Amino acid sequence: MKREKDVVFYKSLLFKGGIIVLAALILSIVIGALDTYYLVMRQEQEAALKKTEDVCIIIKTAFKDETVEWFLDYCEKNYEKMRFLSLEESHDRDAMEAYRQTYEEAISTFVWDSDKITPEYLEKLSEEDQLLFAEVWYNGRLSGVDAGFNLQENDALDKTDLDYAVFKYIGNDQAFVYFGNSRFDSDGTEIGDVIPFTPEKHPIASQVIETGMTPHKVEHIRSTVDGKEYLYACWPLVLNGKVKAVAALQYPWSDTQKNLIDRILHVGGRVLAYLIFAFVILVIIFYMMVFRPIRKLQMQIREYSEKKDSEVVGNELLEINGRDDEVGSLSRDVTDLTKEVDRYVGEVCTLAEEKAAVGAALSVATQIQADALPKNFSEYSERKEFAFHAMMKPSLEVGGDFYDFFMIDDDHLALVIADVSDKGVPSALFMMKVQTMIRVLYKVDNRINHPSQLFEIINNSLDKNNTMGMFVTVWMGILEISTGKMACSNAGHEYPAILRADSDTDENGFSLYKVPHSPPIAVFSGVPFINEDIELHKGDVLFVYTDGVTEAADENAELFGETRMVTALNELRGESPEGIVNGMLDRIERFSGEGNQFDDITMLCLKYNGPS
Repeated sequence: MKREKDVVFYKSLLFKGGIIVLAALILSIVIGALDTYYLVMRQEQEAALKKTEDVCIIIKTAFKDETVEWFLDYCEKNYEKMRFLSLEESHDRDAMEAYRQTYEEAISTFVWDSDKITPEYLEKLSEEDQLLFAEVWYNGRLSGVDAGFNLQENDALDKTDLDYAVFKYIGNDQAFVYFGNSRFDSDGTEIGDVIPFTPEKHPIASQVIETGMTPHKVEHIRSTVDGKEYLYACWPLVLNGKVKAVAALQYPWSDTQKNLIDRILHVGGRVLAYLIFAFVILVIIFYMMVFRPIRKLQMQIREYSEKKDSEVVGNELLEINGRDDEVGSLSRDVTDLTKEVDRYVGEVCTLAEEKAAVGAALSVATQIQADALPKNFSEYSERKEFAFHAMMKPSLEVGGDFYDFFMIDDDHLALVIADVSDKGVPSALFMMKVQTMIRVLYKVDNRINHPSQLFEIINNSLDKNNTMGMFVTVWMGILEISTGKMACSNAGHEYPAILRADSDTDENGFSLYKVPHSPPIAVFSGVPFINEDIELHKGDVLFVYTDGVTEAADENAELFGETRMVTALNELRGESPEGIVNGMLDRIERFSGEGNQFDDITMLCLKYNGPS
């Protein structure tokens, strides 16, 4: 047996499976990283919108809408008079003490009740009190606005990164600022600043200003100065059903994005390194627990294919056989299989020896049967009164058909053709028994002067000891050479075909000689057999055969049949008896093609040329 080459590592299941698992892990990490990125991006956008909403809520929490609206209008007109607490002053003790005194003065001066402080109440105050009220209220709200805009939880940002404002769009691409981030950024905005605002560049903010709608997403803006991408979120400050101002927040998304990507790459890289390490450990474990035992199994199978020794395989696989997992089960199956193959090979060798002996015996039997059938046609070549030829082709090594011919005396020629039931050796033995009885009885028993009498004697003799229930169909004819009269009897055999010389035209030729049959021999004891005598004239041809001729089948199980046989005989009627027999066999074989021969094929053909 040709030994296959060892499997190289990069083509092994371990390598292919490992690549698939590693690819799946990397794909999972990539998908997880992308999902994390987009999740954080959505959270940042939602947080930005929430901050702007919180600022609007902080501004509206102190008083009713009409009071807040009065205050914003007052600030818009008098912001130059107002004094605000800066970030530095919030850390200065003296400044804070002065602000505390101002605050206490306002507390003692005004009634801080949202129901009582109305625009009408404030209009009645003096200009100094209105300014005091506005400064105290604004400074209190300013801290709240700063707290609302605080995004300190984002590690990529601090307050100086934020650009936020509460503004009112005043047309001509300009906006008036109420609150800004000037306390934390020297470049920031503060009350009274007029900043550029182009509605075309801010479609969401413009829609908020026009309709007061609640935004569900933020704008992405790319700066023409530094090229960075910014998030721009806004929320409407609605007072008395109208948009009074807009709280807007803008901060650089590029920095947050870069920081996020760096963190994802850092964490993803560490996770990938851990996974690769775990993958290597897993591959080693799989190799030790699964692939190495399987490799050993493969080597033992190869060795067994060369040495055919199951005992060696069992000893080599003893350790693996002790495992309780699938590999152990497979190893035990391989061990059992090699033992079973050894047993089977032994049986096959025994059967082969027996078959060889049977084959030798069948070969001898075939030769014996062939020798039992006469082939000495040349002995009769000097007889000008007749010519004949016969053949038998068994379906197995030996067959149950036979033909025979012999001279009874100088003026009588006996012709026999028979078909024993079944096939093979039993039929061949039964055939030789019948053939011997026909020859011997006809020569030693002077009472026999017709084939029908011979059939009665053989039938009664075979029926007594026929324990296997076999029977034989026989046609026998005894030709009186000087007259052409033929004493015939048909014991259940096929109808003979006769060609009359005086009707040998295109319309007439061979035809079946159909007369009532007698039963086959060895079926019924004591039955009489019918005489079916035929008178042959000069040039007549007689063709007898077994059912192997008409029942020959092609690949589609279609039979050759009597019609095809008669047609073939008429095509061959100008041939000699030998030419007719050989031509018929050739046509049967061409018709059968690849089909199997299921029955013996036997034919005998006689041409009567008349007396000398």
